Amino acid sequence: MKAVVFDQGIIAKDLPPKEINKDFVALHPCSVLLNGIENAVYLGIIWIRPSTIIGSIGIGKVKDTGLEVDPSLRGRRILVTPYSAYGGIGTELNGLLSEEANVPYDSIEVIPGDVQEEALLLPFVSFARKVKERINGGTLLMLGGGLVSLITSAILKDYVSEIGVFTEGNVSPFKHFGVEVISNLDKKWDNIVISTTRSWARLVAPGLLRSKGKIFMPKIMNSWPLILSRDIEIVSLNEINDEDYLILKKIGRKILEENIPFSDDIISSIPSSAIGTIIKVEDAFKNLRILP
Repeated sequence: MKAVVFDQGIIAKDLPPKEINKDFVALHPCSVLLNGIENAVYLGIIWIRPSTIIGSIGIGKVKDTGLEVDPSLRGRRILVTPYSAYGGIGTELNGLLSEEANVPYDSIEVIPGDVQEEALLLPFVSFARKVKERINGGTLLMLGGGLVSLITSAILKDYVSEIGVFTEGNVSPFKHFGVEVISNLDKKWDNIVISTTRSWARLVAPGLLRSKGKIFMPKIMNSWPLILSRDIEIVSLNEINDEDYLILKKIGRKILEENIPFSDDIISSIPSSAIGTIIKVEDAFKNLRILP
């Protein structure tokens, strides 16, 4: 089967089909969201084993189930989130950019028929909702851009008194939500979200926090980062609930249409120049060239 892997770069390979584990599901990926995780792999910020299939978040149709998984899932449309108890999807485990993928059952969410590609944003919505539940207003600083910061800003903009973003990336999407672009880190904040994978953010964040403040960071892997301050609370990107769907209906389609393009060229889309890129897998693999 065709797959896109990390192997001294992002390349296309022809791989043998993978056997399905007892608590995994096999699926045909339909749409994969390239985001900061794939960018970090490409740039060497996150190291993964050579020949690991990349692709951390996606929508697909279940082809088969492992022995310990309910077989009624076959044929259902699911969202794959970027983390499982086994590790990160597309980082510690094989990901979704292949003609057929195997993922742990605890990384999937069955999605209703009226939710389309905006379902790819659900992991970020879930993260932002959990952050909101853990804070009590105050000010909020985003260290790093990307979908974690953008969606957290959209959900918390009326809940906190001020939101600032400090990022090396594209800042234009944040202006729609009244977010102030911060050029220097010279004041303290009540709450901080770390969305960049670069280590500088984890180092400086505790020094930017007011007394009794809180720092949050998404959980994407078991083995990364190797060193983490005790001041940083890790928040999961799965465990999606009904409230997340309600939030998604309010903001998902608008964020998708304004900020995330579609592409049928996987290799040239990594790293993504936008805040994210959606790959239509079937079309992309028709054009994917396997080098000898």
